[in-house]
Amino acid sequence: MEYKGIIVTGTSGSGKSTVASKLCEKFDIFQRVQSATTREKRNDDETGTYVYLSKEEFSNLEKEGKFITTSPYRGKKYGIKVEDYKKVTQRGKVPVMVLTPEAANQLDKISQMKNKFMIIFLDASDDTLDKRLEKRGENLDTARTQREIDRRYKDEMWKKENCPIYCIKNEDTTSVDDIIDLIYYLYEYRNTGGLLPKKLIELMIRCGLLLEDATPDNIEGASYDLRVGDEYFHDGEIKQLTDQHPFI
Repeated sequence: MEYKGIIVTGTSGSGKSTVASKLCEKFDIFQRVQSATTREKRNDDETGTYVYLSKEEFSNLEKEGKFITTSPYRGKKYGIKVEDYKKVTQRGKVPVMVLTPEAANQLDKISQMKNKFMIIFLDASDDTLDKRLEKRGENLDTARTQREIDRRYKDEMWKKENCPIYCIKNEDTTSVDDIIDLIYYLYEYRNTGGLLPKKLIELMIRCGLLLEDATPDNIEGASYDLRVGDEYFHDGEIKQLTDQHPFI
């Protein structure tokens, strides 16, 4: 599949902005598209990643059709402006957009955007996310409610036909370097199949993309579709993953 770019989305506290920024810092082919938001600036916001607008300013731009996509998130509005997206593509860079799960899920309603982006959904355990959000001084009850909504959007995207979504666990024990290397290799191998190199498979395992609590020991290679399905072959028979037994 020929992607137009990468979308980084996920639950609150999963490290979306950090991963997107570090991906673009390490690999020059990528550039982050600036986001617009009505929320206040946070201490950990990196310079140039957001433009902060009043509700009125955001609403006016929305009415004028200046956004590719917008969505509400925990009482604030987020969006990507058309001109900011074009600035990146005109430079010949691969655009990286940080979107809310709702916005990522709605992109298929835009004909020129449908199934054109590799979606990275970042998540972590509830305990890990709670600790991170508590440090930011956020209301945990509100955050937990939103988290369940975000994960439902992930499930909706996963069920869509030809929707390339990869769910990566960004725990405190996960290396951010591993995550950005994994995203890079997933993008580089987007139009290939068959045998995958050991390094890529190790990254997929360490980032929780294939198996839960697994280690990359004694892995040489494997042949499979990168978008893992519910069926797998084991001990001479085809078996099925279920909600009760979601891992091999």
